[in-house]
Amino acid sequence: MYDGEPAITGILGTGSNSCLWDGEKILENVPSLGFMLGDEGSAVYLGKLLLKKILSGKADAGLTRSFYQYTGMTFGTVLHKIYKDSHANRWIAGLSPFVTENIQHPLMKEIAEKNFHDFMVHQISEYSGFKDVEISFVGSVAYHLQDVLKEVMQEEGLKTGIILQNPMDGLIDYYREND
Repeated sequence: MYDGEPAITGILGTGSNSCLWDGEKILENVPSLGFMLGDEGSAVYLGKLLLKKILSGKADAGLTRSFYQYTGMTFGTVLHKIYKDSHANRWIAGLSPFVTENIQHPLMKEIAEKNFHDFMVHQISEYSGFKDVEISFVGSVAYHLQDVLKEVMQEEGLKTGIILQNPMDGLIDYYREND
């Protein structure tokens, strides 16, 4: 996966995290602030961006209708789910497939781009030499929205490494190459 040079790895799944490492040990880590204060780049953050647009009336009627059909909920039941459910973060993260399935809609692409730009600002740009190293990603959000992620990386002038859905894929490849 890595050739011994320092690299950054971003985890973009239900939550998010990142680190700069040398292939053997972590050199730097920007702390993840979790779903309440951070998690930029994650499914939870993507879901929160989506909910803000839908619930504030900033999405067009067709997309809003599709959202309520997708969730089987109403404005009121969505708010109840967010504020009364002890696992609201998981439910919010579970909205990311709606964004992926509707990525051709301009608002969905805008939300996905913001999700990744915010990750670059709050996580990646905090590492020393972040523009000089390859940045690889693992996780469902990175994998399913990798076209948008690659566009954002290019806009930011960053070097994209590999993008895997499951970290086990990378481990299996590593052990096959180093057996």
